[in-house]
Amino acid sequence: MKLNKLLLIIALLLVGCAAPIPKNQDLPVQHIVLLWLNKELSENKIEEIIKGTKALKKINQVKNVKVGKVIFSERPIVDDSFDLGIIFEFETVEAMQSYTKGSAHKAFVEKSIKGNIKKIVVYDIQVER
Repeated sequence: MKLNKLLLIIALLLVGCAAPIPKNQDLPVQHIVLLWLNKELSENKIEEIIKGTKALKKINQVKNVKVGKVIFSERPIVDDSFDLGIIFEFETVEAMQSYTKGSAHKAFVEKSIKGNIKKIVVYDIQVER
């Protein structure tokens, strides 16, 4: 009986540790996008992607957007395998979700991203004010 209780307690603790942190819908969001570009892209096409990314700042939900090329590093902890990084700032999770579902975002992805990348990774984090 004691062993069963101990196993149950351990199982509950493990489940609790694996549970996601609840989202505070009112905190600002950083939407971090890393792009691995197709190697055959011209420098002009890359600059076009960067310019198109900066233009997304005009979208109502986007508080700010920054885009830049990777910095190569010899430090093993640094992932410098991608080509471009984009950081979007949104006031709330809801604003980010509205943006990602919106027609302007979808049009940008169709025009500038699809067909030009090998891989994309997105990280969404909430930041304290």
